[in-house]
Amino acid sequence: ALLMAVAILYKDFAILIFVPMILLVEKRLLRVAGYWAIGFSLFLLHNFVFSFDPGYVITQKKLTAVYGFVDHVYANGLPTGFGTAFFIGIGMVLVCIFAYRKHLRNDEELMRYVAYIPLVVYGLFFSFTRWHPQWVVILVPFLVLCVFMNDNFKLSLVTDLLISISYLFVAFMSYECNAGDSMANGGLLPLIFNFRDMGHATLKGLVGMANLPVSLFMTVFVASVLACIVISYPGLQRTPLQQGEGAVFLPERSVIWARALTIFIYIAPTLALYFYHLVKIR
Repeated sequence: ALLMAVAILYKDFAILIFVPMILLVEKRLLRVAGYWAIGFSLFLLHNFVFSFDPGYVITQKKLTAVYGFVDHVYANGLPTGFGTAFFIGIGMVLVCIFAYRKHLRNDEELMRYVAYIPLVVYGLFFSFTRWHPQWVVILVPFLVLCVFMNDNFKLSLVTDLLISISYLFVAFMSYECNAGDSMANGGLLPLIFNFRDMGHATLKGLVGMANLPVSLFMTVFVASVLACIVISYPGLQRTPLQQGEGAVFLPERSVIWARALTIFIYIAPTLALYFYHLVKIR
């Protein structure tokens, strides 16, 4: 709880996994409340102290106006007679009930659920709200762990591959100024060639030429994330995590290569555009 208090202080996304994880390992409600109090303590203290700082208050209001994060969270959900029952809230309640109901039998089961519950929580979060590409890094560790804990490694890695590809397309189509141009112009290339590729064709423009909407890639992203949650469920796994000394892990190389080369979907067009405009101008 003390470690999570520090994590929540720096990035309050950690609250989303801290709440159900306590319920997974502690069933006495008074102790649960005590751990939650410890975990939230630094976050609440920080907000109270800085609520008296005019600069901090103004900054928070401006960020809220620009990003509207809370509004995006509440916007996506089931319509009811009293407003929208937002999906993230529904998911969190269900995950908490599941975690409280689950009684762990051994350390191996604990290890599986410690990776799986954050995968579910952050998977639902990124499926049903508008996110910034940098935020997805908090999903990655749990996604990787669950991929390697899955009995069907090939299927799990293919699902991860679809998540990565669709994420890349959503990122550079939705955040044009942060993808493609920024990578080329903010690195070593301008220092080497004395050229900044500004105001020319971008990755978003290339995809736009095919008339493919970002919603198409987001559909693949959400479907793949939800599929990963289903196939990673610890109750479906039969292979023990601890293998014998003679056990050898031999995944299919084609799948590994396909996963490793995914990043070039982002890098290759960016470099091609940069050098195309460099040659064209000179």
